[in-house]
Amino acid sequence: MITRLGAIGLVIVATLIGSWGPIFLKKATTRLDRDAFTGIAPFLRATIGNLQLVLGIGFYAASFVIYVFALRGADLSVIYPLVSTSYVWVSLLSVWMLKERMTAFKWAGILLIIAGATLVGVGS
Repeated sequence: MITRLGAIGLVIVATLIGSWGPIFLKKATTRLDRDAFTGIAPFLRATIGNLQLVLGIGFYAASFVIYVFALRGADLSVIYPLVSTSYVWVSLLSVWMLKERMTAFKWAGILLIIAGATLVGVGS
């Protein structure tokens, strides 16, 4: 049986892995043109073989599997708020991988997410 601390660790790992999903999905969109959205056949032609799309979906899937295992070891009211840390990881990765710019408001939001997840974890 997974301990509560182990479940929390699994959720953190799941959010770290899952945060790579939107990064690769964003990168995958650069390979899609307007014609890809005109029907199912053009969409399938544009997406099959798009490695970044496959990686994005794969990272989401891996995160999901780890998250399911984590649910066995702790209360949902503790585990689920920790999923919000994925926003932190995605923001940091988007600065690094996509060269996006962080504003003071975005940094403040990240600090609030970390504070909120911490309070939920400590308060239970």
